[in-house]
Amino acid sequence: MAAESRFKRISSITIKEYMMLCRDFVEFDEAEMELLAVAAIRYYKGSSQERARSRHLQSAESRWYKSVRRGRPDYSVYEGLEMVAEMWACWRVYSRGYLLSVEKVLHLLPPASSIADLGCGCGHTAASLALLFPQSRVVGTNIPTSFQYGVAGRMGLIHGFKMAEEPDGHFDLVFASEYFEHHERPLEHLGQVVSVCSPKVMIVANSFNSMSVGHFPEYRNGDGVIRAESAGRAFNLKLKGLGYEMVKMGLWNNRPAFWVKQ
Repeated sequence: MAAESRFKRISSITIKEYMMLCRDFVEFDEAEMELLAVAAIRYYKGSSQERARSRHLQSAESRWYKSVRRGRPDYSVYEGLEMVAEMWACWRVYSRGYLLSVEKVLHLLPPASSIADLGCGCGHTAASLALLFPQSRVVGTNIPTSFQYGVAGRMGLIHGFKMAEEPDGHFDLVFASEYFEHHERPLEHLGQVVSVCSPKVMIVANSFNSMSVGHFPEYRNGDGVIRAESAGRAFNLKLKGLGYEMVKMGLWNNRPAFWVKQ
């Protein structure tokens, strides 16, 4: 089976199949989870006005931002039923589209013998990369104690990628979808990633200026802070300072963004 057709299989995975993968790693009621997932997809697909009107219904998001305002980010929000639904919604609304865009421009990318998928969620993106780049070594990263790590590990056994807590060496290509905005010091973390991985290509999709579980209203950089609405520009300037240039691939709104080491 061609890599493209295998990737189409991943991109069309159903919520029932997703729940079957998850149920060995986290307990949930399937009917309730499906309702939450549908609601999360509707929320993320809504306009900014629609999201503002329904934000009071996002209990995990509310809990997260309350903890941030108290100065004690509550990372336990990454576990539990709501996050099972969130992972599915983020894949369906965001990451799946980014990978479909990557598929369109594969012929424009330099060869990559190794690929790191940072914060790969439940493994759909890493599986997609393994299928789109069948000759490459693909490693997905996540927190080992999370249910997402277990689900992604199961996906890796099926689709041929490995899991790790973090990349520990050189990778030709780094993929980061909705990842850096979950770090309170994203510019410093970006520097660490580039220092360790030295990638030739970075494919990045950030959404610093959107409210979501794990995002911050302001980010720290050294002794200073960067407001969320300015973090995307600061991130791009940091990448340029590290020797990368954005290459326009003809994709809508340049998402994901392709950065190539000069």
